[in-house]
Amino acid sequence: MSGPPPRVTICMPACEAETTLDRAIASVRAQTVGDWRLIVADDASGDGTWALAQAAAAADPRITALRQPARLGVMNFATGLERADTPFFVWLAADDYWGPRFLESCLNVLARDARAVSALPRCRWIGRIDGPRTDTLDGPVVQRMRRYLAAPGGTRMYGLMRTAIARAAFPRRAMNAYDWVLMTGILRAGPQIEIPEPMLFRDRTDPLRYAAAVEEFHRARLFRRFPVLAMSLAALRAGHVPLANLGDLAALNLRKHEEYLAVMHPGQFARRLRLFRALGLPIATMPGRGAEVAGQIARTDPARRAAAGRVLVRLARLGDGAAALELGHLRQAGLLRGDARAAFARAGELGLADGWFHAALAGGGDWPRIVGAAHRGSEAARAHLARSRDAGRLPAALADVTAYLLARR
Repeated sequence: MSGPPPRVTICMPACEAETTLDRAIASVRAQTVGDWRLIVADDASGDGTWALAQAAAAADPRITALRQPARLGVMNFATGLERADTPFFVWLAADDYWGPRFLESCLNVLARDARAVSALPRCRWIGRIDGPRTDTLDGPVVQRMRRYLAAPGGTRMYGLMRTAIARAAFPRRAMNAYDWVLMTGILRAGPQIEIPEPMLFRDRTDPLRYAAAVEEFHRARLFRRFPVLAMSLAALRAGHVPLANLGDLAALNLRKHEEYLAVMHPGQFARRLRLFRALGLPIATMPGRGAEVAGQIARTDPARRAAAGRVLVRLARLGDGAAALELGHLRQAGLLRGDARAAFARAGELGLADGWFHAALAGGGDWPRIVGAAHRGSEAARAHLARSRDAGRLPAALADVTAYLLARR
């Protein structure tokens, strides 16, 4: 095929991706600019990924299919970068896809702004209307590094980059949060500019899986307990992080340490809860955050269920109404021992009207208490009253007050 030489190398790392690979490749072929080359790097998949990659390469001369002889994991991402001979480079995961103007928009941004080293459209989680943060990181290097280290995320590496800078910034060995090493190198070199239109659509991974993933990378206890310590040392050795940002890097390590303990060792997290609250760490201090993490663990992991329950008990004692409410639900479901009604009542005392409603149900469905919970603002109580009225189960004496409460919604 004749035409202009490619400006962009796209690397698509793929592993066991037979259900999504065609969609990702189709989104590349649908781009409004055609001067690209795509390298599909199959990481020794055991399903039909390799056959699909070969078929795509046979159908379009701009596509190359490569297969790793053995599983490389995150270092499979280096495959396309090492082979890139174009001025611009970008990754597209095999379970993600682009809008048609992704490349055109990113190329225009980098052509207009010689300082920028990466351009990234807004991202949406597939099947949802929300997405991760992709706001522009500009200004002095210390400022943009501080903003990045406050909320690194895993999406920023999927922006279009200047190839030489990306190659220099990519880590030489696998580690947990290897992409953060990459991004500190990118941001040390220049800004990343956000494009306001959503054009990157990603498959959302359960956030708790990231905390567990550290077990795959590090055997040493220290590097497991502090999951981004290896990444931090690598970024410092590479000269990516200015000395003025050491405090930001230390704060990031404390946050990830807290997250690791909360997910992998909730019993230890419970014992250190007061310390983590004193340090202002997010899972221990953000209302509802600790309850969300502990509740998810209790519902999905029997081995850590009791320890997660202790986290909820301690959070409830420290004034977290969401933790008390979740504790009540888990007790009511038989997943944790204890008095569900007492936990619901504690949630009510801490300001959650839904706590009073569930306490009333747990106490036998006392109608005056249910009405009282609805009056306090419990949407669950109001919904229960509405269903009971429609089903003819609502006592006649409560008809007028129920109508009044439902009219105030």
